[in-house]
Amino acid sequence: MNEEASKIFILKVLKAFNEKNISVTKILLQKFVYFSMLKNFYNLFRFQPYTYGPFSFDLARQMERLVFWDKIKIDENNQVEVINYDDFEESDEEMSGKIKDDIDAFMDMLDSGLSFSTLELIGTVMYCVDVLKKQEK
Repeated sequence: MNEEASKIFILKVLKAFNEKNISVTKILLQKFVYFSMLKNFYNLFRFQPYTYGPFSFDLARQMERLVFWDKIKIDENNQVEVINYDDFEESDEEMSGKIKDDIDAFMDMLDSGLSFSTLELIGTVMYCVDVLKKQEK
């Protein structure tokens, strides 16, 4: 995992959600990052099956680092918010555009809302489909 690239990716994702006025929880971030990585073949985080679908301990640790360095905050309701854009530049406009497109596609899949159960269901289905595709190869 490229530490700097993964940090920038998380910040870009959070910024794009903010621009679309969508509140981000830790679970939404986990499931969206998994979706975006599958769609765009990014290899920034390792995901594995977990209690409620795909989960990345790499992503969770990177979020903890961003909290420690005062780049993001996570409140008592697990809402994630960028609080410091220092050292963050829009260096990769193509990636930012893909992230925004991915958010639109992801939100279209979630027409029933952003509930915990919906996010877990979508994450589990995406994971199963990905595993089945890999087994076909």
